[in-house]
Amino acid sequence: MRLRDEAGFTLTELLVAMGLMIVVLSATLTTLDSFVRTNQRNVTLNDMRETARTGVDKLALELRNAGARTNQQSPVERAGPRDLVFDDVEPAGAGSGVESVRRVRYCLDQSSPKTGKLWRQEQAWTATLPATSSCPHASYGTQKLVAEGIVNHAVGANPPVFSYDADPTDLTQLTTIGTELFVDTDVDRSPATTDLSTSVRIRNRNRPPTAEFSATPQGNRHVLLNAGASSDPEGQQLEYDWTCGAGACPSWVDGQVVDYQVALPAGAGHTFGLTVKDPGDLTSPSVTRTVVVP
Repeated sequence: MRLRDEAGFTLTELLVAMGLMIVVLSATLTTLDSFVRTNQRNVTLNDMRETARTGVDKLALELRNAGARTNQQSPVERAGPRDLVFDDVEPAGAGSGVESVRRVRYCLDQSSPKTGKLWRQEQAWTATLPATSSCPHASYGTQKLVAEGIVNHAVGANPPVFSYDADPTDLTQLTTIGTELFVDTDVDRSPATTDLSTSVRIRNRNRPPTAEFSATPQGNRHVLLNAGASSDPEGQQLEYDWTCGAGACPSWVDGQVVDYQVALPAGAGHTFGLTVKDPGDLTSPSVTRTVVVP
């Protein structure tokens, strides 16, 4: 009896099929691995974004509560592109003495070439500003990592973290502080870098007042002094310090409006001066007026 021919794959065909299967499987696994890695980067980046946004919101809240100490015109003590130091009101029950303020520092550690860390440091206020040569710095009492993956120093034109509405070398003129964080896990790979920004106007700052007055002859050697044009940027009540001629006025010469009798003959000139002071002990430059006694 003749056996029927058996049909099937040859060894060569099996080897070719197995090779193709390995190629397809390898491509599939490569694609899956790429998808998993991309998804993981997306998850990580989203977490970084949320953390950075929380940090930016906290910074904005603290800046809104920032308060200048006595004899200090601005609560900001250092205004750098990546280093900001300001005075903030202490939480209830945690005051640092009679002034109840603390010093808060936000700085960017950019020691890594591609990513950075935003740190927050805090200390009870002292008369001397601690060193800011490194971020964070051990001279501060506490430190906390605010956000990771900050790549300001690795993107575009190296944008600053903090920006200001005036020359930051003159802290008395600063009224608005902007914060901008570029967040990414790797600037050379997708997904794209995220830009988080906010801007805060400093409300609790104290600027020096301005002295201004008129000196109007009233006849019979009387001069009416009126400092009603003097002003304080924060609208605070002012104290008035008058000078009469070469020295101080009599003790009763006080207040915004004064009727002063000049002890000089008619036709003589008499010079008056004025400085004003606000409740924070900030004093204006002195202004003078000279009038001819009638």
